Amino acid sequence: MKKIISVFALCLHISIGYSQYINTSYEDALEIKKRTLLVVLPEDDKYFLSVYGQDSDSAEYVQLYKDDMEGQRLALKEAISEHWKFTGSSVVTSLKEAKSLMKKSPEKYALLKIGEQFQDRTYISRGSKQPPLTCWSSVNEKFTYNPRNRYNIRRVGITTLDIELPKRVFRVYLPKMSPSTGDFIYALRQIDYVLSSILKSEENSANTLYKNIASISEELKNKTLLIDIKETNCTEEAIKKVYPYPFRIVSYDAIENVLKTKDDHYAIIQAPRFDTQSSTYYIVNAGDGTIYSNFTTPTFNYSGGENAYIRVHYPVITIKELGKIKD
Repeated sequence: MKKIISVFALCLHISIGYSQYINTSYEDALEIKKRTLLVVLPEDDKYFLSVYGQDSDSAEYVQLYKDDMEGQRLALKEAISEHWKFTGSSVVTSLKEAKSLMKKSPEKYALLKIGEQFQDRTYISRGSKQPPLTCWSSVNEKFTYNPRNRYNIRRVGITTLDIELPKRVFRVYLPKMSPSTGDFIYALRQIDYVLSSILKSEENSANTLYKNIASISEELKNKTLLIDIKETNCTEEAIKKVYPYPFRIVSYDAIENVLKTKDDHYAIIQAPRFDTQSSTYYIVNAGDGTIYSNFTTPTFNYSGGENAYIRVHYPVITIKELGKIKD
């Protein structure tokens, strides 16, 4: 019973903390635009390493954790280097150094970092046949991403990129707990699109932008929508009955490739945000980050009784979801 209560408490905390968007203002966007961006790469969890780092029984899992975090750092660094355009300059640094620089020159810098995370993926799994849920691995000091593991979400997980001035003024949701290079590009491109759109008028804010997204969804008729084959339960024949525009069902590798090559002939659909109440889907131009549509669906159900549990409805693209794109 205590376990059930603790799960509910965690989910309630997540729902309260992550249920609202940050209403970035015109002034916030302008401040970000004129500052140097300090980029803090994902940092290892010191508490995790202090607890398990000296435990020989956990050495294999600790190494998987370290490899996964290093892969994420390399991915964000590459994405920033190749795809960040909104500010004139960016500097990769540590969180400690970034905070020091912002304290000394509060009008000069903006800070980009991974936001607070609730990570329920299991790195230490003694007695379990399931390995830790990581995507990045190291072979001969070369880091590679395993797309198969990106779908192994057993419990709720939320990952974000935040911008601070030092107050947090912008947040974008990442689609996976262990982001790929493509996931970071996807997020950075949306940041650029949203902030650039806000700067078109002093009356704009993030809220006004998101409220008007549905009015431009017709632009999808000139794009090919890419749907991850692992994230849909639809056949091509079924999709054609509800979705009137061009589409393809492809592997994640194909989606990541169009993100890396900035191919604006394509749009992608993902659900980067999900909590105890709903999953939010975005349909985004792969080349420039334009958000064509967004909508929500339920995330969880609850099984009562003696063996009660909460089950994640991992965001799966169904006919119901695809039909909403036209609304």
